[in-house]
Amino acid sequence: MNERTGAQLRVIKTVTNVLRAVDISAWLFGGWGLDARIGRITRDHGDIEFWLERVALSDPRQCS
Repeated sequence: MNERTGAQLRVIKTVTNVLRAVDISAWLFGGWGLDARIGRITRDHGDIEFWLERVALSDPRQCS
């Protein structure tokens, strides 16, 4: 695992922990979502994508 991959994994962990703490459901999408589903890192990723329901974002201050 390279430095960029490690940094991205830390971001994913932080974001999911924060969203869980404020009871907002989120789904990891794209390449990272696929990797999470199959249980291994398949390649380097250029971004991290999350999907959140719009209803959960009615007050964006929830996450601050």
